[in-house]
Amino acid sequence: MPVRAGFSRGVSPTVSYVLLLAVVAILSISAYVYGNAEISKLEDAPLGANAESMMISADAAIQTVAHGDINFTTVMDLYYPKGVVRVDEAQNWIKYYAQINANVYEEITATPNGCAVLSNCRCNRTSTIIEDADSGMRLGRILYTNVYRGAQGDDSQFVIITSCDDSIEIYADPTCAGKSGPRSRMTIRKIGYNTTSNKPMVMVRVC
Repeated sequence: MPVRAGFSRGVSPTVSYVLLLAVVAILSISAYVYGNAEISKLEDAPLGANAESMMISADAAIQTVAHGDINFTTVMDLYYPKGVVRVDEAQNWIKYYAQINANVYEEITATPNGCAVLSNCRCNRTSTIIEDADSGMRLGRILYTNVYRGAQGDDSQFVIITSCDDSIEIYADPTCAGKSGPRSRMTIRKIGYNTTSNKPMVMVRVC
């Protein structure tokens, strides 16, 4: 039957079905992407606290070895699902760093105390804020420890957590000085004393 002038046919059921499927698919994909991002944030949120505990334990092991006899050695296993642990001999640090998909710490903007040149700032008994020479990130001391922490970024943060004690000289084992997660083994050995400063010297292997 011919269509009357001034009228048009409606959208066919097939086209309506396809459009509906397209809308449902777009909504499903959007929900999936958003949900995955939120799940990733929830999974990554505890990583900072876990890494802090690990680095505090690592510092305690270094302290024990440093105050032991020459060649005294201890070994500890480290677990960190994301990131890297390495010996930063230049800064005298044992350093954990990772890109974490969560807001873990507030970024520190205060100036490190007692540091005329920020890149030369080394931790000591009284320092509460230090600066990482590699990234320029400022790290705050965790109370009653030799461990410092800091982050850059907002929702996704680059995090550094480091063990640092200026009364001990840290040396990297040339055979293996760092490893990415999720596991590594840290071997700590006292190798002697610096004849000038009389500080204990500790060799650290992370492999």
